[in-house]
Amino acid sequence: MSKVECIMARLEKARRAIGSDVTRESCIGDKLIEQLEGQHFNMALEIGTRHGLSAMVLAHYAEVVITIDIERHPLLDATLAVFNQGLQSRICALHVRNDLDKRLLVSKLDFDMAFIDGQHTFAGAELDFMITQKCGRVLFHDYPCSSPDHRGVGLFVDSITTGTVTATPPFAWWHADGVS
Repeated sequence: MSKVECIMARLEKARRAIGSDVTRESCIGDKLIEQLEGQHFNMALEIGTRHGLSAMVLAHYAEVVITIDIERHPLLDATLAVFNQGLQSRICALHVRNDLDKRLLVSKLDFDMAFIDGQHTFAGAELDFMITQKCGRVLFHDYPCSSPDHRGVGLFVDSITTGTVTATPPFAWWHADGVS
């Protein structure tokens, strides 16, 4: 079984465990795999855990995945339980009380890639970018998005004036100057 087939099989198992209604609207899977294919990270930081599906995918491309959210979703444990073949130990799901705690925690971490799928407001995307850009590689989810609740991500990404932004909806990569 190829790496992509393995990831897709685990995602399907997780989707069955947490319910198809939850994941029907999610593009986590083949589209995220396309963004990560051929890359390897020592530590990936995810902002916005939700059900943990993207953390599952990231764990195939990183030695360690730290995923941070302000609230713990009740289906997260069911999703992570699918990782009973060695990858679960690669994922550390942390929950913080607020943005200040998130900022403090991220400032202490050494990571080489960030995946932002947290607050979908302009201010939320801006904060998450400001605290993660030190790694040089940031992947935004929900770019662009026409939903009024998620439009802030696209507006923020379009306002970035440093580095290089490469958009492949529903994702956008930002790379610092000199980082590929």
